[in-house]
Amino acid sequence: MPAFEWVHVQLHQQKGMISLSPPTICNSAVVTILSAVAQAERRRILERTNEGRQEARLKGIRFGRKRIIDRNSVLALHQQGTGATDIARRLSIARSTVYKILEDESRVNLSKI
Repeated sequence: MPAFEWVHVQLHQQKGMISLSPPTICNSAVVTILSAVAQAERRRILERTNEGRQEARLKGIRFGRKRIIDRNSVLALHQQGTGATDIARRLSIARSTVYKILEDESRVNLSKI
């Protein structure tokens, strides 16, 4: 049984209401057409959004949250011999973040060799 037969759909118009239940061939055609129009509109919205993002990237605009962790501070404390737990406490970040920064730095150093 098609989905439109399970859902009671009502469309409001300026001069009254059209009921699409009980399901008939005409009603199913209306629901199918409205569904296709909604999908086309969704695609247009996505296209415009993606175009806007591409233009913003070309202008140098960054997306996402700003970084609050200073990688150089983590590396400096590590070079001074401070442990990961202590670095995390001092900088108020997660210990796993400290390990991730140290691992990324070691990968960069290995790739330079």
